[in-house]
Amino acid sequence: MNLLLVDDDVVSRMALLDLAQALQVHHGLPPLTLVEAEDGEAAWTLLEDGLAPVLVLCDVQMPKLSGLDLLKRARAERSFVEQPFVLVTSAADVSTVRQSLSLGVSYYVVKPFATEAARASLDVPFLAILDKAMERPRATQARLKITGERLQGYLQAFLTQIAQAQAEQEAWRVSEDCKSRLDALATGCLTLGLWWGAKLAMRLQEEGRRLGAERLRASLSSLQGIVEWQLEVVRLAAR
Repeated sequence: MNLLLVDDDVVSRMALLDLAQALQVHHGLPPLTLVEAEDGEAAWTLLEDGLAPVLVLCDVQMPKLSGLDLLKRARAERSFVEQPFVLVTSAADVSTVRQSLSLGVSYYVVKPFATEAARASLDVPFLAILDKAMERPRATQARLKITGERLQGYLQAFLTQIAQAQAEQEAWRVSEDCKSRLDALATGCLTLGLWWGAKLAMRLQEEGRRLGAERLRASLSSLQGIVEWQLEVVRLAAR
């Protein structure tokens, strides 16, 4: 599952990377795939190409496209209205904080920050973001009335379905079968409690004939990552 780190300064990106890894380790989660972008424009290109990160952790002050402008652009697009954003800003920049809150930022981190202190402040919003992205495995098991072992089997079978869709994507993307394929993926995600994956599949459905090959490829890869991550969460819980 992807987490997008956006900052034009490589040292600052390393600090964001440390923060993301601290969140993962503290909560005993499987590794997140950390994707880096050097400015807002690069981040926007990744989003448009189908990256679908569970969270964008983004600095405010950047050339080409600032973090606030990236957030504005995302909120103006239907596909990214619900994309979780955490902005990193200076304590003195009160106006930016107010603007970001009005645009629906998920949270903000004040810099300079110590990794552990920032991690502690992000604990609650980070878990809230994950809960919106996917159902907790025990809740999925209770809803479907299945064991953890059976849930692992379902997730593994769904990965096989996604792999088949990836292998045949060039054929079905431009055929009448496209809508039904994406509908099956969205239904699978909803059944297994993968809310973020379902939203991704439904966004692709809305694009219809406008769906490009590269966007479909990247989106299916993102979907695969979401399922693999949840499968690892279930495996960790079973140990």
